[in-house]
Amino acid sequence: MHAAITKSTAPVNSIAISLLIFLYVYTGTEKLLAFQQNAIVLSQLPMIGGYGTFLAVTLPVSELLLSFALLIPATTRIALFISLALLLTFTGYLIISLFNHYDLPCTCGGVIQQLTWKQHVLFNTAFIAINIVAIYRLRIHHKKSLQSGFIAETPGSKT
Repeated sequence: MHAAITKSTAPVNSIAISLLIFLYVYTGTEKLLAFQQNAIVLSQLPMIGGYGTFLAVTLPVSELLLSFALLIPATTRIALFISLALLLTFTGYLIISLFNHYDLPCTCGGVIQQLTWKQHVLFNTAFIAINIVAIYRLRIHHKKSLQSGFIAETPGSKT
């Protein structure tokens, strides 16, 4: 069991973190396997253009590094915040694409690539919710740990 997860948060956070890890390993690997195609597609996107090749490398590598950071107890909390920022960025981009009627292929890879823009926004929104729940649960655990540690370490406290 993940060390940053207590018994009370274990089921929810284990599932949430596992889903996020699976998402990032899956999409990062798929993007690297289709690197050439992704670089071409990203270069054609209106808001990305000349950064296509750079993003074709950095996005999947970042996703894989993020999945490892989610596994390490010392980095789980910050990794969850980075994950949330990444998901919000992707979703914002999708919404902009949806409103501007861009009809461009998705570079997420695998089965996710088959989603419509609207389905993709819903998919990402579900992962944003999962991410927020995991952050909230870890925050509650962190506060309880600090409170119990503070009370135990306070000079003159009666414990």
